[in-house]
Amino acid sequence: MIFASVIYPLKMFKKAIPAIIVLSFLFVACKHNTRFKEVQAPNLFTLQVPDYMHATGDLFKDGKTCLQYENDSAQVFLLVFDTTRKSISENTLKAFYDSIVSNPAIKDPQIAPAKFAMLNKDSSMYTEMTGIAYGVKTYYKILVVATPPRFYYILLWTRDDRKEALKEDLDKIMGSFADIKQ
Repeated sequence: MIFASVIYPLKMFKKAIPAIIVLSFLFVACKHNTRFKEVQAPNLFTLQVPDYMHATGDLFKDGKTCLQYENDSAQVFLLVFDTTRKSISENTLKAFYDSIVSNPAIKDPQIAPAKFAMLNKDSSMYTEMTGIAYGVKTYYKILVVATPPRFYYILLWTRDDRKEALKEDLDKIMGSFADIKQ
């Protein structure tokens, strides 16, 4: 009797394996592809932003930004700052990058080593950072771009537990920067 009670569930499980495999393939095949829209900071640059993000002015009120986008429910936020090279003392991409990441305003910052890349014919440096902001472990992507007349600082962030789910979208946003003046 005990033997029969062990064998029966095993036989049922064997019959369920093909159904589990088919459902797994359907789940993977139904992965939603994010739609993006091109946004522009007039006469400066374009950037691809997911349709689920919307323009806002509430993220950073203490200074001038070119773009601010957010989605509270997806917990993803974007700020873009621009600075003319003439108005600052940092005159190289590395010096500007160092000034950005030298004193993060978060608790326990963990900053990955910066990487250099050419981004649509402009020099750039990028990194990732984690830390505690407002009591929440947060993941940041930082991109600094040097165009002939300007430096750009792009900051994108989400909760750390959302970074894997949003990885493709975050990477596409950061890789889409294009200077209009080229």
